Amino acid sequence: MRIVYKEWPILGEGSELAARAALAADRQGRYREVHAKLMRSGFIPSIGYMEYLAKDLGLDQPRLRRDMASDETTLALRRTSALARELGFLGTPSLVVGRTLVQGAITRAELESLIEIEAASERPGPC
Repeated sequence: MRIVYKEWPILGEGSELAARAALAADRQGRYREVHAKLMRSGFIPSIGYMEYLAKDLGLDQPRLRRDMASDETTLALRRTSALARELGFLGTPSLVVGRTLVQGAITRAELESLIEIEAASERPGPC
């Protein structure tokens, strides 16, 4: 089993800023920490908050800013948006578990059940 996060900023400018920061942090091997802090934060994402977060986590701030603005980051966001459209996702959270598309929040028990069903399947799912 593998877990793949895709940044899909659909809630405006702050959402895109946070997605860009998470993808840029991934280039420094710190995606999970940035993602977790952003998800738990009550702050609206801003450049100032991203700089604070980068400093707090010991990230290379100039590199983070460059990577946030890079063509590579823009392309990753476009690819995710295209994939979301292709899968018919309407919002977040959305996820794929094997052959099952899930839109909206689910419980841990529901997720574990889907994983068990896929693991028991003779045919592996596409992901």
